[in-house]
Amino acid sequence: MLCCVLSVYRDKNTPSPFKEDLRTVGDEGQSDWAARADHVYMDAMGFGMGCCCLQLTFQACNIEEARTLYDQLTPLCPIMVHPSYDCRAVSSKVQGTLVVTVYVCVLKLALTAASPLHRGYVTDVDARWDVISGSVDCRTEEERGLKPLGNYKFRIPKSRYDSIDSYLSPHGEQFNDVPVLYDEAIYQQLRAADIDHLLAQHVAHLFIRDTVSLFSEKIHQDDTEDTDHFEVQLSQLRGADWGITVGTQDSLENIQSTNWQTMRFKPPPPHSSIGWRVEFRPCEVQITDFENAAIVCFVVLLTRVILSYQLNFIIPISKVSRSVSQ
Repeated sequence: MLCCVLSVYRDKNTPSPFKEDLRTVGDEGQSDWAARADHVYMDAMGFGMGCCCLQLTFQACNIEEARTLYDQLTPLCPIMVHPSYDCRAVSSKVQGTLVVTVYVCVLKLALTAASPLHRGYVTDVDARWDVISGSVDCRTEEERGLKPLGNYKFRIPKSRYDSIDSYLSPHGEQFNDVPVLYDEAIYQQLRAADIDHLLAQHVAHLFIRDTVSLFSEKIHQDDTEDTDHFEVQLSQLRGADWGITVGTQDSLENIQSTNWQTMRFKPPPPHSSIGWRVEFRPCEVQITDFENAAIVCFVVLLTRVILSYQLNFIIPISKVSRSVSQ
């Protein structure tokens, strides 16, 4: 369970202190330890994942161009979505099997920021990014580094909704200055199939987390016809302590769609004319169609300029992560 508390926007009509009586909406006192004066309290994933956004997918002429676009657009993500606040965990406690973490968010700036309203209140927050990041941060205490690793394999520094962790092009490889966590068994299987190091590492990195959802009609698939299944032997069953049984197949598409990062590298579907694609994911949705169209046109033109003039925007991946998180 995750709780976000956002600073309320203060004007002359805002009570001081601003304090909600959550019992009027059915709370029985469970929120008392997490709710804060002068903050808006949100205790469900829907408050984050209910936010809207503007995401653009570009088809490249080949995998090399897709990797180039993926890398060159990555440093621009913080400019488009730089969280308009710091979102930091300020307290955590265990309730049964749940890790309950409270996030406090403080105002900053973003180019496409357009999300000041949360739970019906005007807040001191302009962008959605860290609100969603906090609302879907399902890491356990071990994965957060609050306890020594025991039941889980990885200490994961980020939420599943965050910036990317590595570049994919040969030019960007030297700027991967942060060690990348990945499932070793999946990485070795991909390398044995002649997948290069950067792409194998990228895919294996996605599998350090559980999937969030699974549709019954996607369980049994023909792997020669569909990409919903990705043939892997999981090196560790992260959900074992919940009594979940997982076979030797996991879903690449499922994993892709529940790792919500600033960029997404999308392989072509089988038996389709669709090629390698790159998804640019950070932008906020705007209030009018004109503004949305303007942002789309700007990013489309930006990709054309990057490719035509062979521009290089790559900076160390650690600085990209810092720009998104600060």
